Order: sequence, then structure tokens, then C-alpha cells
Amino acid sequence: GLMILIVGLITYIIMGRIFSKKITGPIDVIIQSIANLDRFDKNDQEIKNQGMFEKVFENLRALQGRLEQTKTREKEFENQRTEWIANISHDLKTPLSSISGYSEIMADQRYNLSSSEIIKYSEIIKKQTKYIENLISDLSLELKIKSMEEVLILALP
Repeated sequence: GLMILIVGLITYIIMGRIFSKKITGPIDVIIQSIANLDRFDKNDQEIKNQGMFEKVFENLRALQGRLEQTKTREKEFENQRTEWIANISHDLKTPLSSISGYSEIMADQRYNLSSSEIIKYSEIIKKQTKYIENLISDLSLELKIKSMEEVLILALP
């Protein structure tokens, strides 16, 4: 009787270990996968289905795919934003050159400008100044939008 009890106990322990590995193994993978979702890399191994948790693993793979798409879109948006800011910087230099050139001519006593030339140059300076103001407004709007995005991201749970 004691031998049957010992064999039964050993069998129970072995079966308990095997059964717990079947249950806890996939749960450990699920927990690890969730913890690593924000660090997902295309080179990482794809999550494979594991037994009764197949639906959970399918959802994790789908979530990984959506996160990767979001990261790709975010990089594209940031590249476009950087290019846009570089273009604004270039666009600011052109009218500033005109303003600088015409104002130097108007201020230089060596030039004897007629009243119509002064009016013409003043209108060009005024037009270029308005153009710069519009560019600065666009840039200011971009910075406000970026600031609001950061506030929203910080507000997320």
C-alpha cells in the first residue's frame, strides 16, 4: 500500500509539473510579449500560437502589426515635418534678401531715388514682410499643434 501511495504521489507530482508547464508556459510568453510590445522589432521572433491560448496570440500578433504601422507612420510624419521646417527656413531667406537689399538702397545716401522708386521699393518690402509674417504664422501653428500632441500623449493612461 505504501508503494502504491509513493508511486501515486510521484505520478501526481510529475503530471502536475507537466500540466503546469502546459498552462504557465504560454502565459509567461503572453506576459513577456505584452511587456515587449513597445519595443517590437521586425527582427524579433513572431509570436506563435500556443494551444488553448491561440486567440490571445492572434490578438497579440495583430496588435504588434498595428503598433509597427503606427511607428512607421510616425516616422514618415516626422520626416515630412522636418522637411517642411527646412522649406520654411529657406522660404524665409528669400524675402529677407529682398527686404535687406531694397532697404539698403533706400538708406544709402549715394543713391538719389525718386519718390516713385521709394514707393515701389516700400511696396516690395511691405509685400515681402507680409509673406514672412504668413510663414511665421504657419510655423507658430505647427508648434502649437506639436505642443497639443505632447499634452495629449502625456494625458494618455
